[in-house]
Amino acid sequence: MVGIEQSDNSVVQGGSPKLDTRELEVAAGVYPGSCLQKGTNANDVVACTAGARAIGWAGYNETNALNRPATIDTIYVVDSLVGMVYGGGFSLRARLANGQNVEEGQALVPTAAGELTAAAALTIDTGSTAVTSVAADGAIITGDVGDNRLVAYAREAVDASGGAAAIVVDSLI
Repeated sequence: MVGIEQSDNSVVQGGSPKLDTRELEVAAGVYPGSCLQKGTNANDVVACTAGARAIGWAGYNETNALNRPATIDTIYVVDSLVGMVYGGGFSLRARLANGQNVEEGQALVPTAAGELTAAAALTIDTGSTAVTSVAADGAIITGDVGDNRLVAYAREAVDASGGAAAIVVDSLI
């Protein structure tokens, strides 16, 4: 076999992530491999959305069998205790959003429902007024360390033009 071979029943594909158990506040969009963000309470997580601060990934084998979905392609139910993997430096099977077509090595950011999308290039607004002081009107670059934090790099080329698809990525979170 040449290239990446995805495991059919494991989110973690290589490396040694850190592990934490979190309660799933809202089940919408959370599958094994979904990107997660903090929920309302300290121990809650929800599916990560565009521009949110991603904190980890929903595991599968890392989740207790009583809380684990039937398969790696089955959605979690609300209030499940999810094994969340995080820490960067490992590969995992994540979810690429519908309509995306990415190449190996492409930077990825969260989008709706815990899925990933290709990162857009940073743009700097231009205009005809010279910025001559720190008090000049108008923001040139805005956001919280950028509006969409990179969470992963694609380890394989995947075309999700026919619907969300599994993708092996190298985690940065």
